[in-house]
Amino acid sequence: MATPVNQKRLGIHYAWWIMIGCCFLQAGALGAVLNSSGVFFPAIVADLGFTQGGISSYLTFYSWATCVGMLLVARFFPRVDTRILMSGCTILIVLALGLMSVYTELWQWYLSGVVFGLAGSFIFVVPAPVLIGNWFAKKTGFATGFAMAFSGIGAAVFSPLFTAFIEAFGWRSTYVVVAVIVAVLVLPWTVFVFRFKPEDLGMQPYGHEEAQGDTPRQTISTAGATLKKALPTLSFVALLVFAGLTAFYSGYNNQLPTFAISRGFDPLFGATLISAAMLGNIASKLIMGVIIELLGVLRTTVLTLVLIALAMLMFVFLRAEWALYCAAFFYGSQNALVSVSTPLIIKDIFGNKNYTEIYAFVRLGTGIIGGIGISVVAIAFDVFGSYDPAFYGGVALSAAAILCVTLAYAGKKKVVWEEEGIPKNSSKPVPH
Repeated sequence: MATPVNQKRLGIHYAWWIMIGCCFLQAGALGAVLNSSGVFFPAIVADLGFTQGGISSYLTFYSWATCVGMLLVARFFPRVDTRILMSGCTILIVLALGLMSVYTELWQWYLSGVVFGLAGSFIFVVPAPVLIGNWFAKKTGFATGFAMAFSGIGAAVFSPLFTAFIEAFGWRSTYVVVAVIVAVLVLPWTVFVFRFKPEDLGMQPYGHEEAQGDTPRQTISTAGATLKKALPTLSFVALLVFAGLTAFYSGYNNQLPTFAISRGFDPLFGATLISAAMLGNIASKLIMGVIIELLGVLRTTVLTLVLIALAMLMFVFLRAEWALYCAAFFYGSQNALVSVSTPLIIKDIFGNKNYTEIYAFVRLGTGIIGGIGISVVAIAFDVFGSYDPAFYGGVALSAAAILCVTLAYAGKKKVVWEEEGIPKNSSKPVPH
């Protein structure tokens, strides 16, 4: 066990450095690698003659590979040194990204998609909410939302920047630039800062003393459902589907440049639509934590899904640039459902006992259903010559997701928590 040390570094609790590192992680990895990937598609299609569905499907391979990656994360992330694991996976992602600059066949992109899925599970998907959940005993919602917002900030900055690079230097050289950016933004944090939990440095989570009060520390850190008890519940199954349905919306994001061109706009407008979506991403993540404190996770999630359905209809019926910017902004809130709502719902229903493992299994829905979404939206355009059918489908997705999250909370009272081996019902909240 690590020797107890001063909780602070440069005047702030070490937990805040973890959060800042997660900001760079989200911006430099998820924001640059995945959320900005759609700006490359028009140039690649024009150069190599692929279909929109064909090139977009590499992101489906990414999503499906995360299904395997999630199982690996659940097994290795709590057990292997975070610095070694995350740094190694970052290097794999950088190499797979850089190699895309020399690709000529679709299967090569699909191979990079598999690497992104396997290695990215330890970078894009699980680490930020898990690390923040481990390091914060209070202000967890704020810290999670703030860090996750940076995937949107990264994409909002990088999408038009990468588009300008593509037009000036070509898509192949730009892939190399993106790989360097990812390495510079992410590796310093994975190598020097990240630790899986405060105990690794002989520390306590931020706000531990205040959150603890008269409650034993064991209650704060370990109360919750076991993985074995969680898996067969209605709440788990409903959340698995909910996670997949909300992730399905990511399939629209990388189609926005092509959508803009199909409506007669230029590629730069398409890139700025992604930026508008990412601004919505940022705003929703920053605001969601505050709204959750007022309305609770369930009501906040339902309101967000209604807003996304409205955005889908705006894409169909509106033509003015300002209106499409608004639609993209509202649509961007879908990312908060995946990265803020889902982790907080899991903690609310299943507690902390096996949070990392349960979160990883719920995210299987993200990979399976979300992965299909990426291809379905692109193929819909190839078949119909329009994205309107896919946008109508997006409205139906919102309705289905609202049903799933409602069912998850309806089954909450039947989820059995354990505290120091003593079973108790999840309807009694545990402070954290």
